[in-house]
Amino acid sequence: MPFDDFLGNRSILETVRDQLATGRLRHSMLFAGVTGIGKWTLAQFVAKACNCVRLQNDFCNSCPSCQRVSENAHPDVRNVAPDGQFIKIDQMRSLSREVFFKPFEGRRRVFIIDEAEKFRDESANSILKTLEEPPDTSILILITSRPNDLLPTIRSRCQIYRFAPLPAEHIERLLQGRTSCSAEE
Repeated sequence: MPFDDFLGNRSILETVRDQLATGRLRHSMLFAGVTGIGKWTLAQFVAKACNCVRLQNDFCNSCPSCQRVSENAHPDVRNVAPDGQFIKIDQMRSLSREVFFKPFEGRRRVFIIDEAEKFRDESANSILKTLEEPPDTSILILITSRPNDLLPTIRSRCQIYRFAPLPAEHIERLLQGRTSCSAEE
């Protein structure tokens, strides 16, 4: 499922693809929008594109690297989620150390922080320097459905991409293509 298969938010997709192609992909990004809109999917696509062994600036979804990203088993792609109710300081301290490691087998290390609105203040403050000055070999992608719940200092250090809901006609086409539903249903 390469980039062309991504539904909706074409302007965000094209911006990310252009940045990949020109070597100017932002090192700290914030994907913001309602839950279930494709933020995590696009973050996974970026991780695959950064490490695909067959394609440059896109991904094949079939090479061993793409498969390991899909299986959450790639050594250069780390997914971080809240540990219980919050993202804790120990998680961010560990990430802040790992971000400076060179890639093990891919071209870039990608750190995806899901539900970033669940940072505790101390954990958010502990990664400010990392967000501001990550090494060239690492990318941090924060995902949130509530960007205003993040500290302003976090938001100011990230390139913000605001995901919009999919238009009804896109959803209708998708359902018709993948199910036996009629347009009326």
